[in-house]
Amino acid sequence: MQEELKQLRSSQQWDGIFIIALFACLWCLVTVGYATMDRLHLFWLIPVMGWVQYYIVISGHEAVHRTLCPSKSLNEFVGILGQAMVGVNFTAYRLQHIDHHRAPTHETDPDAHIYMGVLKQSPGVKRFIWLTLGTFIEILIKIRQKGVEGYGTKRNIKPLVQQSMRRDSVLVILCQLMWMGLAWAILDLRSLWSASMVSMFDEYGWLGFGIQLGCELVASYALYWTIPLFFVTVFLNRCRIVIEHGLALALVDNISTFNGPRIPTVEVHPSKLEQWIFSPFMFNFHGSHHAYMTVPFYNLPKLNALMKERFPLEDNAMGFIEFPKGYLQALWMVVNHSYSVSEQH
Repeated sequence: MQEELKQLRSSQQWDGIFIIALFACLWCLVTVGYATMDRLHLFWLIPVMGWVQYYIVISGHEAVHRTLCPSKSLNEFVGILGQAMVGVNFTAYRLQHIDHHRAPTHETDPDAHIYMGVLKQSPGVKRFIWLTLGTFIEILIKIRQKGVEGYGTKRNIKPLVQQSMRRDSVLVILCQLMWMGLAWAILDLRSLWSASMVSMFDEYGWLGFGIQLGCELVASYALYWTIPLFFVTVFLNRCRIVIEHGLALALVDNISTFNGPRIPTVEVHPSKLEQWIFSPFMFNFHGSHHAYMTVPFYNLPKLNALMKERFPLEDNAMGFIEFPKGYLQALWMVVNHSYSVSEQH
């Protein structure tokens, strides 16, 4: 097993950079759409932009584990810059995410607020409402964990790491100001003001100009960047985490042979379309990733096959769980499963 793992870890491919380049091209096309198309097209431009941002977010996960690409310096550069683009302090994220991997139970998992918040609700409508509307609470928690001045971890942080966190916070602010300026330039919301409003702004001179410009900057930034990020990216990420760990907790109830050393997680087998939408960078092989987190994402299918061979259910020393269906069916099962937190914990 150790020899196979060594080979999987040492494999060097540039798949991650290729995926990022592909979605950078898609971002350019969406931006051109924002700039040239009628505003009625926002109904599809916003979801597509959110999907692009989702891929940026997940690329940061690979960079956290230093498996995005063979070059360590490029891995760090793309991780730091990419996460700053979506408002995430990369160093704080790395600290927080390693705590997630180390957590033996959901009580110590910094991501537990996502899936346990859903599972604590009654199955059915209440759980679905919390899955959707709980996104707003999750946004606030994420900002505190890994946004500007995010604390990252409750462990003691070394001075050099604190310095990196301060650097990343500055980058987050600069990137958001850049998006705000770009959005204002391409959306040109000045035409939406009525003649009377423009006249009123003119009467107040520089103060009126500042108020008008501020409103346009905030509205443009929201339409171009924060609405896709908060309502599409965060929700996709939320659904995925609820499946990876919430569904896993529900399934463990029915698996007497589960003997994993960490919080349970699950392998999902989605359709090609679901994989493109929900699980970039082979995220559906999440159980394999949690077992051996330094294996690059493009080798996770091979690791999955190795896990099934070496850890059959009758042994299951690694707590290996598989869900043979896709993400939508997994989400349906999480929402409607009779698993009760109060009964189990």
